[in-house]
Amino acid sequence: MPSIDGIRALAILFVVFGHVYTIQTPLFDGEIMMPSWLRHDYGVDMFFVISGFLIGSILIKDYQKNGSISYLKFYSRRFLRLMPVYVIVLLLGFYFMENWFNLLPDGGLPMIGDAQLCCNLGNSSNTEKLWANLLYVNNFLPTENQYMLWTWSLAIEEQFYFIAPLLLAFILSKRNKKISFLLLLFLLSFVIRYFVVYAYELFPYNYWNSQNVNNEGINYMKITFSSIYDNLYTRYGGLLVGVIGAFINVFYNEKVRQIFTKKSSIIYILISLVILFGVLFDINYLYFGNLVDWAELTEVSKYEKMYWASIVAYDRNLYSVAVLVVIFYSIYNKGFLGVRIKNFLSSKIFYPIAQLSYSTYLVHWMLMFWFFPSSVIFLSQYIESNTIIFYLNGSIGILLSFLGSMILYLFVERPCMEFRNSVFFKSFFDKNKTN
Repeated sequence: MPSIDGIRALAILFVVFGHVYTIQTPLFDGEIMMPSWLRHDYGVDMFFVISGFLIGSILIKDYQKNGSISYLKFYSRRFLRLMPVYVIVLLLGFYFMENWFNLLPDGGLPMIGDAQLCCNLGNSSNTEKLWANLLYVNNFLPTENQYMLWTWSLAIEEQFYFIAPLLLAFILSKRNKKISFLLLLFLLSFVIRYFVVYAYELFPYNYWNSQNVNNEGINYMKITFSSIYDNLYTRYGGLLVGVIGAFINVFYNEKVRQIFTKKSSIIYILISLVILFGVLFDINYLYFGNLVDWAELTEVSKYEKMYWASIVAYDRNLYSVAVLVVIFYSIYNKGFLGVRIKNFLSSKIFYPIAQLSYSTYLVHWMLMFWFFPSSVIFLSQYIESNTIIFYLNGSIGILLSFLGSMILYLFVERPCMEFRNSVFFKSFFDKNKTN
């Protein structure tokens, strides 16, 4: 499924472009703005969908082949895929992230927008929380206590994959392997997100607003992050969409093929593209204005609160469903639009980016965090325009991130993946299975 590589590549590009903005904006006192669609965080949701789709397919096919799921094999493969390079990056972070505080005036960050969430990343005292990363529970900690804050998504994935094999084994063990239970869990994800908005009062004037504080003196930016952004129970929707897609693709393959080979399937892909681009351009939040204007909405009506909570409840889940439809359409549709979407996502330029996506995700923030303060100071001596410095600096940071990820991929990731496919590794599990 080469088109999945294209989606993975686009996902990491969205993440990296977004963090180019997030990390640099304090250095320019919030003066520089990137187009909103280039600094969106929906790349993570794309990762969740394709991860759920691929891992779900592996688990279901393993059950079909052996009549059960080999938990030891599954978790061993996950460990070799994720942990070696993760540990190296965690250790490298001791050095690279310290540079931010050393170079900025007074050793601290201006409190500009997203910088309030980033400021703890240069604090070496958080290295004592490394144990939480190794156990994939770092997202349970308060934002100011997390080490390498951006790895919250890895914690969510692994928490989900601790549960997913058990869930699928239960469903697949039933005579009627119904998808209804998975769909019910997916609908529940909407309900959870809706009520979390009310539980924490995450309405427009508080949502991502670092100026407003609750009764305990904690700003709502951190409340939003910890209550709805980096929790398994509010973010499992995208991963579950991928698993549902895998379930449908295996057990209803002929129906899926028929649906997406019909000419009428163009309706599904067009609706999905509208959703994808609509979410990226914030059309769903158009009624409430731009992100920077939300804080000015000091009061909204009861119905506006319901409307807002509904948007927060559905936007990521609906986006994830649209990504899944694109996957199915690119796989099965042989029409004019289907072939072109598949050819675009299967472009050769996307393949190496997709292969480096995991290492890039791990290392990009850390390297940019280390690089940007010094490079801004250096470039400002020769270039007067902050805008030119911002984009030039960002381009260099992106190249540096991919260079770092290439080194990690060649010397850590790839050898571990090759070991997973080695005769020794496979024979070990075959032997245990026989015994």
